[in-house]
Amino acid sequence: MKKQVFFLIFGFMFLLIIETNAQYTTNNIPRYLKPDFNEYYIGNPNLPSIFTRKVVHTYVPPEVAKYVPEHTRIQTADGFELVNISPGNDAQTETWIAINPTNPQNLIATSNDNQYLGGYQGWRMSSWYSLDGGKTWTHSTTPSNVNVYIEPPTKGGMTIFDPGVAFDANGNALYTYGYSQINTGNINAEVNGVFGALSTNGGVSWDGWGSDLPATAIALSAYDMGNPFHDRFSVASDNNPNSPYKNRFYVSWQRFRVNAGVVFSYSTDNGKSWVGPTLLGTGNTQAPLPAVGPDGEVYVAWINTNYPSEAQAIVRKSTNGGQNWGPSVLAQSINSVGTLFPASGRFVLADKQHMRVSSPPQIAVDRSNKSTRGWVYVVQAGKDVPNGSYRVYVSRSTDKGQTWQSKIRVDDNSVGNDMFFPSISVDPITGMVAVLYYSSQNDPENNQGVDAYLSISRDGGNTWKVIRVTPSTAYLNSYRVVSDQTGDPLQGNLYWGDYTSVTAYDGVVYPLFWMPTLPKADYGSNDLFTAPISQKIKPVTNLTGKSLFENNQIKIQLDWVNPTTDMFNEPIGNFDILIYRNDIQTGAIATISGSSPSTFIDLDVVDGTWYSYNLFVRASDGRESVPVSVSALAGGALKPLPPQNLTWRPKSDGFEIFWNNPEKSIDGSTIRELSGIKIILNGELVKTLTQSQSQAGAWTSDVIPMQAKTFGKVKLVTIATRNGISQESDSTDEMLVYAGPIYSQLKETFEDESSSIPRYTENGWEVTSLVSSSAPNSIATTPNGKYENNTNYTMYLAPVILGDTSNTLSFDNMSLIHRTDHGELAMSTDWGKTYKSLNWYTINSSDNFISGDPQNSQWKNEVRDMRPYVGDTVMFRFMLVSGPALADRGWFVDNIKLDTRYDVKEDNTFDPLSVNISPNPVESIAHIKLTVNQPGNISYQLFNSIGESVISSDLGYTNNPFYNFNIETSNLMSGMYFLRIIVGSSTITKPILISK
Repeated sequence: MKKQVFFLIFGFMFLLIIETNAQYTTNNIPRYLKPDFNEYYIGNPNLPSIFTRKVVHTYVPPEVAKYVPEHTRIQTADGFELVNISPGNDAQTETWIAINPTNPQNLIATSNDNQYLGGYQGWRMSSWYSLDGGKTWTHSTTPSNVNVYIEPPTKGGMTIFDPGVAFDANGNALYTYGYSQINTGNINAEVNGVFGALSTNGGVSWDGWGSDLPATAIALSAYDMGNPFHDRFSVASDNNPNSPYKNRFYVSWQRFRVNAGVVFSYSTDNGKSWVGPTLLGTGNTQAPLPAVGPDGEVYVAWINTNYPSEAQAIVRKSTNGGQNWGPSVLAQSINSVGTLFPASGRFVLADKQHMRVSSPPQIAVDRSNKSTRGWVYVVQAGKDVPNGSYRVYVSRSTDKGQTWQSKIRVDDNSVGNDMFFPSISVDPITGMVAVLYYSSQNDPENNQGVDAYLSISRDGGNTWKVIRVTPSTAYLNSYRVVSDQTGDPLQGNLYWGDYTSVTAYDGVVYPLFWMPTLPKADYGSNDLFTAPISQKIKPVTNLTGKSLFENNQIKIQLDWVNPTTDMFNEPIGNFDILIYRNDIQTGAIATISGSSPSTFIDLDVVDGTWYSYNLFVRASDGRESVPVSVSALAGGALKPLPPQNLTWRPKSDGFEIFWNNPEKSIDGSTIRELSGIKIILNGELVKTLTQSQSQAGAWTSDVIPMQAKTFGKVKLVTIATRNGISQESDSTDEMLVYAGPIYSQLKETFEDESSSIPRYTENGWEVTSLVSSSAPNSIATTPNGKYENNTNYTMYLAPVILGDTSNTLSFDNMSLIHRTDHGELAMSTDWGKTYKSLNWYTINSSDNFISGDPQNSQWKNEVRDMRPYVGDTVMFRFMLVSGPALADRGWFVDNIKLDTRYDVKEDNTFDPLSVNISPNPVESIAHIKLTVNQPGNISYQLFNSIGESVISSDLGYTNNPFYNFNIETSNLMSGMYFLRIIVGSSTITKPILISK
């Protein structure tokens, strides 16, 4: 509740600030809103820019920081495998990725890592390397920065930030980053710098200059007068094999306070020493990025922001390895992503917790030998006009940066809502252009959802193919998803990252981005994701393998669904399915035309032998899919499935149980040797029925003796026997059964047990004289004290037939049940297979219930109309469900009756909405069954015990009287929750207990 109040206050203040801005006068308008701001800043370079922010460590709760997602490899619907390369390692944001030109299977990914921002192991930068084309990844770090160039201050701390990485032509990798003092109380005196670490082994380690030189200082503020602040570093390398500047590393960054603007340095000795820096641009600049052309030319692109929201992409070029530079060229001008936040002067995404954004350009050059060789591309996210829709725009130069064709749209966001953090790469082999970006297009209503998208062009940017990279949308819908970099959210410096990265080589694109892995999108759960995405053929889907036994012959049948497009969603034309067996790739055992039925039967199998199958899709142009595998046991598994569809009926001295014998074994193969069924009653084997294979799948029954007017728990087990070896199935779920008469009347006062209706109880429910509605007795869950936590107290009554004279159920009760727990009255019309909830009860059900005091509480009569069920045989269930923390005296019940009540009106109808939740308590998945007596839109919210909404969903319109859905609860903590369901104008709220 406190959070809700906070956000209401925050929202009101934000609106108030905006309203105040609309009424600024020349005397009170903030300096950064004035039209002459750029000139003001240029004339006062010692002033810190409003965009100067060091990324600092964010406290993340240990359970979030250490959370490891269950799945780290996700097969997407488009046929590529998305890999989480940093699972369970605190938060990673801001990415850069590079491919080794000497070994394209070697990639290095880098990012800010929240764990190391806080000084873990001496302020290091994280990297991950792959030696198999991005399939698997290993973590490594740069050396410790403690006392290498900058000593920690006596007051305050340190931070490390802004990763970048590039390979030279020899496969050496340079990792650039910033390292700075923070929180000293004097920001102008905080020593900081730009640093680099070298790897000569593909990112396995970062000690390329030896232990005596763990890092090189590209720039160090202590070397310069006025102590400038260095920010937003990016690196590139000339790895063109025939370039006169081969193996040069280039670094550009933003310098503040002293000689402020975009600066550039280069190295000719693998980054060990540096020439420069050279000042390339001044103004309201930020985020410069270098790129290298095919003939050794060097480009640097940066953003220049003009009031109020113009984001200019400025480009300069050098043709002599960074020694001299041509004039600045405006490559593109758009309106910035986000809205200006008054308190900070930053642009923010208001619907995403006011996370900071901007529209800096990224730049890439075509170094292929295609017709587009030398073309230059710049990408930005923003708006064409101030009030327009968000777009991702590419600007293209076909004359090496002299002139530009701007605002080529690459996205397919028809909603026009938030898109941000685009990055760009050009494949040096094929000339393919790839743009990665975040988009909210899958959340048109709230604009809080985020997905990663990839736009690809193979014709120099004329046309674009859009691919959704993320299989599901993450929702940035609470304050916990962002990092507050100032300790004051009203400052508007809320951080989710600043830039992404993408690279490509020989037709394969590698996007690198971060996404949260917890359902609530906690900032601390942000992990890095990538995938090798190419124009390979999509693989087959829904591949299954099962053993068949037909006409006394064993065979294995494979079934699958053929693809129709490649991974860029373009038609694949003619293709074949190649089937290999047991990982032998020298010869396919079958080649199935794509126009033939997608099935194959292997007759060359030996009973009891496992076989594995790999299926490839091969197009007529030679392109192949990744393999999809399945295994099957010839002859099928011996272990059978348990009996199915259990039900029962009472007999005077026992019960008759009915079931279907299984037809399958546990692997889905046809059962071959059905030999028996075990019937287990109350934990003891009471009968073993001999069965034969001809009875597989047959509807079967048997009568089991049991004392009259008693209950029991029964379960069944299947037996299969092959070659003298028998194996049993898992047992069925236990089913409650009853022996004895079916009652036509019900009047239970708990006075005489000999005349009471038979009942079955679990965990309590004792007859007591402590209190009663009709003397001397009642029944209670725990008459002698409080009920236990995390316990279900259940009472079942023997079945009764509802008739014209027994169409109303009533009972007296005192539900001294804590409001976080509940009592439930439910009924079953299918002999206990399912139960329909009739009503829930707590201490709040009556003002006359006194917590902890049954003697002074007053009984309340409850009445339920049973006329809709006249003619049915019904079992009633009373159940108290307690949660993990609080408790009360329990549920007291008396005078349970079936009769005809005149105070039930003849025109009484069904409730417009009723709900059944099973199981409850729930561990991982709650199955929700609705009975809906009016059409309407269905939505739900799940609240925790302090009123926070933890899950919500809009399920759409229904006019079906029965509607079922599931709620995934595995990622929620144990405790009491409340499910609110809305159908049209009707609302119902039910408690759910999550217990793990």
